[in-house]
Order: sequence, then C-alpha cells, then structure tokens
Amino acid sequence: MVKREKAYILLLTILAIGIMIHVQSEFIEAGSHVPESTEKSADDKAEGIPFYWIAGIIGGCIVITLSYVSFRKYKGEKKKQKDEDKTVD
Repeated sequence: MVKREKAYILLLTILAIGIMIHVQSEFIEAGSHVPESTEKSADDKAEGIPFYWIAGIIGGCIVITLSYVSFRKYKGEKKKQKDEDKTVD
C-alpha cells in the first residue's frame, strides 16, 4: 500500500509541475503576439506568470496535499480504533 501512496503523490507532483509549465508557456506565447505599436516599455512590462497564478497553483498543491494527508490519517485512526475493538480482554 505504501508504493501506491508514493505513486499517487508522485502523480500529483508531476501534474502540478505540468500545469505550471503549461500556464507559463501560455503567458509567454500570448505576450509574443503583441503588436509593436501597443508594446509597453521595458520598465512597464511584467515578465513571467502573474503573482495570483503562482499563489493559486502553490496554494492548490498545498491544499490537495493536506487534504490527502488528513484523509489518510482519519482512515488510519478509524482502522486502529476498529482493530482495538476486536481484542478480547
């Protein structure tokens, strides 16, 4: 069961990294099609991903991870409690 959990966490990590790369490439691609007449000066340009996207992606990864860990802890405590109830004194 441990291998399955590690595979699940690895899958979520790869998915999160893939989403970040995709979002960044979309912003870079969208920024490259700006006509020169409407292009801002070098000081006014914001390069890379906007802060709210980064905060959302990182926050989402943290929420997903904490939810998964909490759920697994809850299931483990329920199983432990069930196993303790089966013992005969």
